[in-house]
Amino acid sequence: MKKVNQKLNLLLLGSAIIAASIVSSCSKSSNNNGPTPPKPPSNPGNYDSSSQIATANLVAYFPFNGSYNDVKQSLSGTNHGATFAPGVKGQGYQGGGNSYVTFNNAGTLATLTSFTYSVWIKEPAQPINDTTANYIPGQGAQGILFMYDTATSWNLLHLDIEPFTPVSKDSIRVHAGFNSTGATAYQGIVPEVFVDSGLNNWFQFVFTYNGPSSEFTVYKNGVAISAASAWGYKPTPYKIWTDGSATTPFGNINFKNPPQGFVLGAFPQAVTPSISTSIGSPQPWSGNFQGTMDELRIYNTALNAVDVNSLYLLEKAGF
Repeated sequence: MKKVNQKLNLLLLGSAIIAASIVSSCSKSSNNNGPTPPKPPSNPGNYDSSSQIATANLVAYFPFNGSYNDVKQSLSGTNHGATFAPGVKGQGYQGGGNSYVTFNNAGTLATLTSFTYSVWIKEPAQPINDTTANYIPGQGAQGILFMYDTATSWNLLHLDIEPFTPVSKDSIRVHAGFNSTGATAYQGIVPEVFVDSGLNNWFQFVFTYNGPSSEFTVYKNGVAISAASAWGYKPTPYKIWTDGSATTPFGNINFKNPPQGFVLGAFPQAVTPSISTSIGSPQPWSGNFQGTMDELRIYNTALNAVDVNSLYLLEKAGF
C-alpha cells in the first residue's frame, strides 16, 4: 500500500510540474504581442528616426505612400500619369515616358538661400538622347526635380539623370544644383556626378549647398563623393566661386524673380503645356524620369556629414 501511495504521489507531482509548465508557457505567450520590433541602427547622430533629423529645417517631404503631396507644408501636386511602386519605405513614385507631377506653389522653397535635398533613386536603364526622326516624347535626360519662375528660369533647383555610355554599362550620370538668378556672374551651378553600379539598384543621393561657406557637397549612400564643376573633378565639399577667378565666394542663393512652382518627374519644358517660357515646347534632350524615387526631403540648410550619414542609415532600415 505504501509503494502504491509513493507511485501515486510521484504521478501527481509529475502532473503538477507538467501543468505548471503549460500554464507558464501559456502565460508567456499571452504576454507576447508578436516578435520584438527591430531597433534602429546605431548612428553617430544618436537619432531613432529619420524624422528627428533637422526637424526645424525640413521644409518639404514627399514619402510617396499613396500620395504625391508634400506632408510638411501641405504643398499639393497635380498628377499626370505617375503611379506607385515598392519604395525603400513603403511605396515610391514610379515614373514613365510621359508622367510627372506639377506644383503651382513653391511655398517656403521660394526663400531658400542654402539647401539640402535628399532622394532615393532606382533607375532601370540609361536615358536615351535621340534627336533624329525616331525621337519619342519623354526620352532624353530624365528630369527628377525642377523649380521654376515665370520669367526665364526653369532650373532654380535642378536634378536630372543624363544620357551616358559607361564602359561598365551600369553607371549613371547625374546633374544636380541650382540657379541663383540674382547672382552677378555665374548663376547656374549644376555639378556633374558619375555613380557606379547605379542601374537597377536603390541608392540615396544627398546634395547640399551652404550659402555662408559657399560649399557644395554630393553624397551617395551617406558618403561624400567627387563631382565635376567649372573648377574640375574633385572630392566634395568644394567651394563655389562667383566666376572663373576663384577669388570671391558665391554666397547665399538669390532668386531674382520669385519661384512659382516645381515639377517632379520631368523637365518643365517636358510638361504639356510647357511651363518653361524661355525654352518653350518639349525638347529632345529634356525628358521624363522613368525610374522609381522615394523619400524626397528638402531642407533650408546644408546638413552636416553626420546627419547625412544618419539619414541614410535610418531610411535604409525603414525608420
